[in-house]
Amino acid sequence: MDRLKVGLDPEMAAALAKQAELCGGSLDPVELPTPNQRGAQEKRDRYWNEGGPEVARSVDRHIAGPTGPILVRFFYPVVAERLPVVLYIHGGGWTVGSLASNDRFMRTLAIESDAVVAGVEYALAPEHPYPTALNEVVAVIDWLTRHGEEVGIDSKRIGLAGASAGANLALAASMMLRDQGRKQICTGALYVGIYGLDLETASYKAFDETGYGPSRKRMQALIDLYAPAPTDRDDPYVTPLERGAFNDLPPFYICAANLDTLYEDSVALARRIGEAGGHAKLEVFEGVGHAFFKYGRMVSKGRQAIHSGGHFLAGHFATSSLDAAATADLL
Repeated sequence: MDRLKVGLDPEMAAALAKQAELCGGSLDPVELPTPNQRGAQEKRDRYWNEGGPEVARSVDRHIAGPTGPILVRFFYPVVAERLPVVLYIHGGGWTVGSLASNDRFMRTLAIESDAVVAGVEYALAPEHPYPTALNEVVAVIDWLTRHGEEVGIDSKRIGLAGASAGANLALAASMMLRDQGRKQICTGALYVGIYGLDLETASYKAFDETGYGPSRKRMQALIDLYAPAPTDRDDPYVTPLERGAFNDLPPFYICAANLDTLYEDSVALARRIGEAGGHAKLEVFEGVGHAFFKYGRMVSKGRQAIHSGGHFLAGHFATSSLDAAATADLL
């Protein structure tokens, strides 16, 4: 453990200590039943969501989904019409997390991207295993495409963002839409994502049981809850690194933490997208672990990661707007 602490950012060390205090001493509560995990996370995340930038307004909307209404919360950075929109998919291992527990991140991303951020309250496992959450994400994208003007957004400029398991869902949704011949996503930002099922990577071996990222034991438990059927593990939308194709994807910002057990997943994803001829900007933050971006209240690199992702999204939204204008001139 002492060797692994070498190079740990002091702000990250303080944040981990605070998180351990909020968790009652455990940074990796794999032993807790899922309902208890949810309640505990909501309680401790109140601390991490305090403060941060304020948006002009937020609006809740219930959107019809494949299994029932889906709550989507829209964060508007300014009062304006036809802003681009970023659909944000929260993390939590597909089993915990909510809009409330990601409030500060979404407010900050809205300001940094100059876009409306739409957070989706997708159905959680194990009550709703794969592919329910993915189907709900795609349903919301379809709704934004058809009804964006109702909520003041530009339906031709839709981006995706996600963290951890949410990054997995964002990437999977992009792949599914591509495979169906629907190019509705123009850019994306992926934070410390789960993209494969290899629990023997160098980063898992280095940081297992440190609290810097999900342990092998916890990750295996989460995978079992999200994708319980053996055939699910062969689905490219569950395990993109093992089974997926990376051609014709939108440009992605990929954020990684070098002390995270999931670090190798992000590096591999950026490489695979590049090899397929796509554009992926990999940014590695040194001295921090998995949830550093959520600890922006204490960790300046967490705030920088959201700024970098937001800047990337804004740049590609601007390019998409120019492309749309050029196409209109030709018609």
